[in-house]
Amino acid sequence: MNQVGGFEIRPRPCVSEWRHARVDQCRRVGDQTVELTARIQDEVGIKPEWAAESFTDVDEDVRQSLARVRASPFIPRKDSVRGFVFEVESGRLREVK
Repeated sequence: MNQVGGFEIRPRPCVSEWRHARVDQCRRVGDQTVELTARIQDEVGIKPEWAAESFTDVDEDVRQSLARVRASPFIPRKDSVRGFVFEVESGRLREVK
């Protein structure tokens, strides 16, 4: 049994396939990330500890997300990890290699 912060972490052996998708027109840009962080800090009174992680290259962002899944010690089975981009104008779902 593994514990993190008092919570028991149990592997889920039935999950062996992971899919991640982004929409090609839904890119977050660096300046917007700074603005978002500032707005949260203004409204809540503290700066968020997490990063909103902006991106301009949607394919590279999908690759980075897939690398995180593959490297995670909390995901024991990674038989199939795949990423996709949904292209709004064409309606096509394109796999990212």
